[in-house]
Amino acid sequence: MSGPHADRTGQLYIGGRWVTAGSAGRIEVISPLTEQVIGSVPAPTEREADAAVAAVETMGRTLTAEMGAPLRWTTGSQAGGSVAIIRAMAEVAQSTTMSKLVPALLAGCSVVVKPSPQTPLDALLLAGLIDGIGLPDGAVSILTAGGGKAGGLTRGWFVEPTIFADVSNGMRIAREEIFGPVLSVIPYDGGDEEAIAIAHDSDYGLAGSVRTADLARGEAIARQVRTGMIGVNGFRPDFSMPFGGIKASGIGREFGREGLETYTEPKALYRPVPA
Repeated sequence: MSGPHADRTGQLYIGGRWVTAGSAGRIEVISPLTEQVIGSVPAPTEREADAAVAAVETMGRTLTAEMGAPLRWTTGSQAGGSVAIIRAMAEVAQSTTMSKLVPALLAGCSVVVKPSPQTPLDALLLAGLIDGIGLPDGAVSILTAGGGKAGGLTRGWFVEPTIFADVSNGMRIAREEIFGPVLSVIPYDGGDEEAIAIAHDSDYGLAGSVRTADLARGEAIARQVRTGMIGVNGFRPDFSMPFGGIKASGIGREFGREGLETYTEPKALYRPVPA
């Protein structure tokens, strides 16, 4: 990595070790504040991606050697089948990586972290931290991703906070999920039932909020709205609670007990019925 955070120029973290990148290619990292290049990271090759997967397979062979389990089971179920391929997309903060990495490791999974090409610097800083805590070889690999650069709207990649009034729920501005400071105001006069119906008339269901002077009424409405999370007179996520949505907003949960259970498999035990 080069730039203000540089300490491992030209290296990738694969299978628990820092290795020299096989290609001279670099991925430039551009600040959304200034649109200036603030660093660069190695562009991994297909061979290096294969090496990250091979590190997981090595863990499987080690498990076979030490406890006698069949190789197909240790590489498929214990190691290979447990690999979490984590892609933190360009618009998603790197904390998303941590929300998957920590429960995956706690559940005994091996992880290949593939950060967005727009935000790889902190992923390699994370590799430096992981390198010092003594995880088994192959437990974590971090591959900076290939890809292009995001474009900016102005000097710095910002959108001016915007409110659209008198929107109907059939308009594109109301139908699409906009990640930005954009608000659509949809009027209604049919009471709580119509408001709930408008909320449900969407392909998405990540989060919502009910604003009211009547807290009991607000909670009653919140219980009816089909969304992964909802707040009453505010919205402050709690990392001990499950985070996630429904419909096109995703499957599964992060954080809380549910976030850990994502990386485990439930087992039913049936006892004999007493005579």
